[in-house]
Amino acid sequence: MQRYAAHRAGTIRNFTVWASRHAAAGRSAERRSGIGPKRDGRRVLAQRAVKPRLAEVAAPVDYPVTIAGPGTAGRGFVDYAETLRIVGRVLLGGLFVFGGVHHFFLLPALTSALAARGVPAPRLALITSSVFQAVAGLALVLGLCVLAASIGLVLFTVVASFLLLNYWDMEGPERDAAKLGWQTNLAIIGGLLIAASQGL
Repeated sequence: MQRYAAHRAGTIRNFTVWASRHAAAGRSAERRSGIGPKRDGRRVLAQRAVKPRLAEVAAPVDYPVTIAGPGTAGRGFVDYAETLRIVGRVLLGGLFVFGGVHHFFLLPALTSALAARGVPAPRLALITSSVFQAVAGLALVLGLCVLAASIGLVLFTVVASFLLLNYWDMEGPERDAAKLGWQTNLAIIGGLLIAASQGL
């Protein structure tokens, strides 16, 4: 019994020595790697320098937002603003393309109207202005030289309004129709100026 007790006491003592050495070795490894509680100042400063600051991580970032239309999942985004600009240019430019082509079907009547207002070479002036109107309108539809086409059509509309819609020399229903034509042309000029601003 005494021999067994002595053997047991020796085993416990050996285990205690082994555990102490193992703990000391672990603390030494922690100090060498810099992850233990006793780290030297230079390693701590280096680790702090590479850590991103919370304010930088949490700072909001402004990303461009593009509105997606319904049913566009998997097919990219739809730029509604650009779509509206294109539709507006097509409608506005198409009006002048149609008008310029339509003038060639009314050459005798329009030539007489211009001659009555004292326009020199009325037929040539009508043909030239109609071609310009159609070409500038087509450029606006296609988005080519938008600024130049829009300003040119503004000048064309103003000149045509003074020549053909001189309501100040008219009376009765004809005067009212000419006034309405002026109002319509002013609205068209407003649309042309908006289109011109997109070409700046």
